[in-house]
Amino acid sequence: MDMRLLDHAKFIGVTVCEDSSVNAVTMSEGRIMNLTSRRGNGEKFEVAADLFIDATGRSRVLSKLIEKNERRHDDHTAKNSSLFVGFKSHLKGANAAKGTCEIYLFPGGYGGLSPIEVGLTNHCFLVRSAVAREFGGDANKIVENVVFRNKRAAKTLMKAEPIRDWLAVSIDCFGMADLNPASNLLTVGDSAAFIDPFTGSGMLMAFESSALLAETIFLNRDTQEIIADSYHAKYRQRFAGRLRVCSVLRRAALVPYLPGFAISLLNLSKRSREFLADATRSPKLRRPKVL
Repeated sequence: MDMRLLDHAKFIGVTVCEDSSVNAVTMSEGRIMNLTSRRGNGEKFEVAADLFIDATGRSRVLSKLIEKNERRHDDHTAKNSSLFVGFKSHLKGANAAKGTCEIYLFPGGYGGLSPIEVGLTNHCFLVRSAVAREFGGDANKIVENVVFRNKRAAKTLMKAEPIRDWLAVSIDCFGMADLNPASNLLTVGDSAAFIDPFTGSGMLMAFESSALLAETIFLNRDTQEIIADSYHAKYRQRFAGRLRVCSVLRRAALVPYLPGFAISLLNLSKRSREFLADATRSPKLRRPKVL
């Protein structure tokens, strides 16, 4: 999917700089003047624009470079500690049925498992940072000592082995981040807000927020202030409710015994399951009544 999007961007005339990274921003009066980028061969080049969009996901590269500049300007070096650490890998040998997605709740976190191609499964889990530190950040030890406290996870994953190194990412906040870190910088996707992974709707929000911003820019392309104000209003209208629901679900998932009780209730009511799914995704289109 990523390659299809990239190829389409090239096809419609977008200049794509592959094997490149942004490592500095030049600011003036709260605006980004240009980005300093570096190619894989070490060559530096600058990118200037009237409007910038941070679509770098959880890394929030542009936003963090601006924050770094502000800390330097204010001589403030304090950093937020991470709340959770997320881990991900592809496994072989997991006893997971094709076409299913399993969610595991355990002390200090939760995880998910779903089959992918060629007989492998994708395993992701989130634990409190204190749990990750207790086991030295070793994902395999966390699986054996923490994830396996969920009986279903232990049964499904007992013979599973990662086929590559675990990927890890620190998570310092959930919910909405700064949509407008600089007067001419706007954020989309995980750079704009991080919705809990158990909803399975992170990619959906990335597409939705990108389309929302593109539409806003198209309609107000002559005035950046109106673009920012309009995007803020539309974004909150579209996503604030979802993020509030997920905040409640996340807190509930970490309360002992409560998740099991809630799951039992959901098993008894199809309507409650549909409500929960709708609450963490786009509202369903309502069909007009036929008179």
